[in-house]
Amino acid sequence: MSNLIVLTSGRNSGKTSTLLSLKEKHPDIKGFISLSSGDKDEITLYDLDNGNKLALMSRYFKSDKKIGCYNYLEETFRYADEKVFGKDDVVVIDEIGRLELSGKGFDSLLKRLLKNNIKCVISVRTDFLHLVLDHYGVDADVYGIEDFKEKFL
Repeated sequence: MSNLIVLTSGRNSGKTSTLLSLKEKHPDIKGFISLSSGDKDEITLYDLDNGNKLALMSRYFKSDKKIGCYNYLEETFRYADEKVFGKDDVVVIDEIGRLELSGKGFDSLLKRLLKNNIKCVISVRTDFLHLVLDHYGVDADVYGIEDFKEKFL
């Protein structure tokens, strides 16, 4: 089994909910979930280790950092990047996409985790799957939602 497990499916298909269920079943899992408001206008970073919730992206606040229709806060990604994880940790990152493919967002965190052979579970939209795998240049075990649930939940 690879050190990288990828949960993949389309937009709004349940990747985040599945990762939250993973945390319920395996409470020792660490990492970050991107929680969106019901209307998807704001996204909050949820730290699975300590329960902290930090503003991450919004259609409303002003920032000189932008991806798609969202302004994002670099300091929140820095908060995530500065977390220390050990060899025995399993780290969740929800989700890896366009921002990371441009070298921003969770990119440096995921690169560090992979370099240190720390087990990672990431979510990736199907549209970006091959780009993400090529970007990180690693072997991964890739699962759709139903296969992921069957194996890990």
